[in-house]
Amino acid sequence: MDKITDEYIQKLVNDHKKKLQYHRDRYNTIRKHDETFMKKNRDRAKVHYENNKEKKKEYYESNKELMNAKASYKYYLKNDKVDKFKEKYNDRYELLINSGFITQPAHHHHHHLLQPSQPVEDEV
Repeated sequence: MDKITDEYIQKLVNDHKKKLQYHRDRYNTIRKHDETFMKKNRDRAKVHYENNKEKKKEYYESNKELMNAKASYKYYLKNDKVDKFKEKYNDRYELLINSGFITQPAHHHHHHLLQPSQPVEDEV
């Protein structure tokens, strides 16, 4: 299959959405009322948390600067004061442009902020 058609892509997307909905419905109607399943699930989550605590910490440490920049940018954007943000935190502004968080330099009332993509729910 050399050329994947738009219809085929749409079919795959729809099938995937149906599968996610099936698992979501199954979880909400059956699995979450099953005490054995919930206990196993909580235990698995606890183990995962314990095993990955350090990784999470390292991630936040290494991305602290970018996260602070995003947080302050969102604050200034919400209050319609991006110009003040650019003056006060030019280094953070440059960081956000270079990271691709700000898609274009903002001009007065035309702020372009990328919304974080929605995480795909884990299957249960």
